[in-house]
Amino acid sequence: MNKEIEPVAKLPSRDAAVLIAAGAALGDAKQHTDKETLPYMVIPDGYKSEVLARLDRPVRTSGTTQMSDARSFSDLYGRFAADSLIYASLNPAQFIAVLNDHKEEGPDWRDHRIVFQPKHSDPWNAWMKRNGADKAFNGNVEFAEWLEDQALDIVQPTGAAMLHMALSFKATESAQFSNAANLQDGSVTFDYQRTVQGSAIGPGGGKCKIPERFTILIPMFDGPDEPKYKIEARFRYRLVGGGLRIWYQLERPNLVMEAAFKDLWKKIEKETGASILYGRPD
Repeated sequence: MNKEIEPVAKLPSRDAAVLIAAGAALGDAKQHTDKETLPYMVIPDGYKSEVLARLDRPVRTSGTTQMSDARSFSDLYGRFAADSLIYASLNPAQFIAVLNDHKEEGPDWRDHRIVFQPKHSDPWNAWMKRNGADKAFNGNVEFAEWLEDQALDIVQPTGAAMLHMALSFKATESAQFSNAANLQDGSVTFDYQRTVQGSAIGPGGGKCKIPERFTILIPMFDGPDEPKYKIEARFRYRLVGGGLRIWYQLERPNLVMEAAFKDLWKKIEKETGASILYGRPD
């Protein structure tokens, strides 16, 4: 009959050391699923691992924190690692601080991070939503209502002038358009004739006028302290069967976005004192 193995704690220290060494040779060191415990040793069948000690706190800091603005990103970065690297990318726009990144003296875990993904502002989203010929307005009234909603973003011509234009187009809901003419001031006029059930009603006509170009001033990213940027745009139109089809085209909005991203980059560099790399960490 095999002699029952005595608990390690009751064996002479030399024998206990031999058994511990044998167990280490038979198994692989692993981390218990309970992350608050120390690593344990896998031992042969018939035996089991036990939690020997519970930690008061994690052995090291890890995890990813998502921030909503540049100031919060910089403040949290300053609390943890003034000498860590920050990575930035434009598409999508984001800044990632790896607080336990590799250093010259050796590798590190790279799993403690702060992420800031700036969100586009509501005005930017609104203007991009209707940008382009495929987003043309469905009739004069829709165009007029859109002008009323966005008038505060338009700086040239003035918002008051754009509201006046909106009222003019609201009055042409039942009208046929013709004879577009370019004026010396860069605007375009259209002759229109009011109709009832598709027929003209005599002298009830007039002219409508839109600027060829206009300028908006909006923030690129969401946030109370975000600067505003000017974006040039052009009105476009088509006369189709007596109807007026209007849309607008923003001029190279990608360049404005790049400029806003660079400004945000400079702001974070100044606030953190860190060197930002253009790229993404693994």
